[in-house]
Amino acid sequence: MEKANVGVVLVCPEINFLDCRINVKNERIRKFFGEQVGDLQQIKIMKKGLENRLLHDPTLRNLDNFRKFQSLLANELQISELRPVRVQNPQTELAQLYAELVDLGAKYEKVMPPALFERLDEMMHSDRLKNLVQHDVKIRLPIMENEIEVPYSYQNGSFNLIQKQNYNQVSEGPIFKAASQIAVQGHLLFKHGIEGKGQCQMIVIGSFGNLNSSVKSRVTQLFREHDVSLYHEDTLDQLERKIIETAH
Repeated sequence: MEKANVGVVLVCPEINFLDCRINVKNERIRKFFGEQVGDLQQIKIMKKGLENRLLHDPTLRNLDNFRKFQSLLANELQISELRPVRVQNPQTELAQLYAELVDLGAKYEKVMPPALFERLDEMMHSDRLKNLVQHDVKIRLPIMENEIEVPYSYQNGSFNLIQKQNYNQVSEGPIFKAASQIAVQGHLLFKHGIEGKGQCQMIVIGSFGNLNSSVKSRVTQLFREHDVSLYHEDTLDQLERKIIETAH
């Protein structure tokens, strides 16, 4: 049962999420197995085939289907037994898992609640807002039909859904992938609303840490184009004032 980790898969059925990171290079396999390594070119083809299946088969976001697929893998490339992990931001934590289990030299920030999120949680549980906000709200997205859960919401004529997003990531690719997913969800909610709730507005609390201002500016523009509001480290107080003044 000797093995070398060549990638990670993160599947979150509750939010209809599945993504993976697979190392296209074979240096780790070569170092691990030495002369017994086998046909590296064939292994590279296997890795690409597995990645394509994981990324393009939506049925695998169901755990039962995923486990059936897992049991059918019979070549040198296997998916190890699933292990539970608490997930707050899937893309961030996928990057962290890859760094810890595969790319041991990668530099990723530890996955922990940013100070911004601690401020948000304290604010939402304060005496000022506790009677104005709802907690842990589940809603079904228009058209996509999958269910998502947001930590907070409030009503002020629109049904405002507050989502946390940690963008303290090593490269722009994962940042914009995560932001694009939220942008699509927010646009659908703004355009179609939710039955019984009326018009909806997605609000993102985005932690950008020390990322350069260009990334923050482009994420802000992406959200604005999709009718999503963004608050960050410097503007969280503005959201608090808005809830106090308009929520009912």
